[in-house]
Amino acid sequence: MDGRSAKNWSGWGLCFVFGLLDATCYLALGGAFAALMAGNLVLMGLSLGDFGLDSASLVYLLPILAFTVSATVAGAVRPGTTFRSLKLDLLWTGWSILLATCLIVWSADPVHVTAIGWLVVSTTAAALGFLSGAVFLSRGYEEDNQSQANFMADGISHLVSYHVSSGKLIAIVFFLLGAVAGGVIYRYVGIGYAFTLALLVSLLAILGEVRQLKVHQNPPASSG
Repeated sequence: MDGRSAKNWSGWGLCFVFGLLDATCYLALGGAFAALMAGNLVLMGLSLGDFGLDSASLVYLLPILAFTVSATVAGAVRPGTTFRSLKLDLLWTGWSILLATCLIVWSADPVHVTAIGWLVVSTTAAALGFLSGAVFLSRGYEEDNQSQANFMADGISHLVSYHVSSGKLIAIVFFLLGAVAGGVIYRYVGIGYAFTLALLVSLLAILGEVRQLKVHQNPPASSG
């Protein structure tokens, strides 16, 4: 496995998590997506056409706003912030929110309580917004030219655009595998297990990113 492939594994793992949580939230928690904000906009538009300005239509705004706010925070690069410290902060912030969401899922009843369900969808969207902002950055980011980073984008658009040259198909396959896994786990085991799997896979992906950042910061000395 070459260095490029090794570097992509963490991103592919997050693609799996995005698909897993998207499917789980859509099937179990009110029919909204946690990562595909374009999908939520379409669903909100259809609902507005059917029901008008009803609460059933406006609830789609919750995950959209949560994802947008977290992505906005991710994009607020302050002068003097290094790429490595910024990326680690975003990764662990997103994972911490996902951990809190997983605890809510296990302690409450989000499937049958609408308010808690939408809370879970919204916090999941916020977590994925941070993870998307961190992992699906342009790898050509330069610390002395922070304007090259592309933070503001939907998770699925980053999923496709980042891997467009070498791993686009693999990234989409991982996303679809995650979606299938989310549907199967929700149907046969339960939503808590889906969130737990997402938490574990995202942790492994983050640790992989941390390792790659350390290698990038301290490259091995060339022999000779």
